Amino acid sequence: MTKAQDTHETHRTLTEDVFYPGHEPRTESAIFRASKREMKKEGGYVCAVCGDEESVESHHRFFEWAYSHAIDFAWIRGVALNQVDTMWSHKLQRVVPIPKKHPIWDLIRLTQGFDWEAFDPAKPETFVDSVYNQLPLCELHHRGKGHGRHEESDPVWNVQAFLVKGFVYSPDELKQLHQEHS
Repeated sequence: MTKAQDTHETHRTLTEDVFYPGHEPRTESAIFRASKREMKKEGGYVCAVCGDEESVESHHRFFEWAYSHAIDFAWIRGVALNQVDTMWSHKLQRVVPIPKKHPIWDLIRLTQGFDWEAFDPAKPETFVDSVYNQLPLCELHHRGKGHGRHEESDPVWNVQAFLVKGFVYSPDELKQLHQEHS
């Protein structure tokens, strides 16, 4: 069992250097607005990390809208419909079998109910802006420094929804804890 005194702070700087395809300025599509309405109607429009109902925003779970026209949605549809079992490897520059632990399997499993048969890859917004690609998050867990999905790596960010009561996750929480006890 790890002792509380063994807890230590890790500080890393996440740097991204990637290209986004050209795209129009982001506006909320009718599909995106309908998806938010549907989640609200079903009572599911609360932060997926902390359950907060205030300042909830929709995070594009699998694919950001800006990448809509850079993703091979025809391939994804083919995999979802069990028509394709290979993938293009950018690193190897050839077609390879889809690895058993490829993230495509998580996408397919977590989008059960999405109509991949009717999906038109030429209209990626019908998936990208659907409830199947939305993760409701409060402002802190979406874009907040030291907590936000856009600020931290997957394995670090994900733990926030599973922490034991009393565990201090980040320096801002430690500061708040000290302020409450002084």
